[in-house]
Amino acid sequence: MIEEYSFGKIIIDGFLYSTDVEVFSGKPLKVLLWRRKTSHLIETEDIKEAFGKGFEAIIIGTGEAGMARLAESAQEEIRKNNLRLVLQKTGEAIESFNKLVSQNRKIIGFFHLTC
Repeated sequence: MIEEYSFGKIIIDGFLYSTDVEVFSGKPLKVLLWRRKTSHLIETEDIKEAFGKGFEAIIIGTGEAGMARLAESAQEEIRKNNLRLVLQKTGEAIESFNKLVSQNRKIIGFFHLTC
């Protein structure tokens, strides 16, 4: 589970991360550092790990204040892949992620930790 989030940091399964992360459901959660071309514009390339792997949903945390935006092309790719999209400020997105993980859903989360 994602245990804690505050501006610029997140604790997942007891480990502290201070950079944006991709989180895959499962036991234990798989965590990768999330690197993007542009900090506040999320493009298809930035979420490519979500496609073709059987995920039910993609959860995107847009930052504490919700400053990150999802490009229309990325939204279209999500639709093409029949993924449920949850796009929320990061604190809310983490709550959604944890809820779906507790229901044993196969999901992936992308979390922007700052603004």
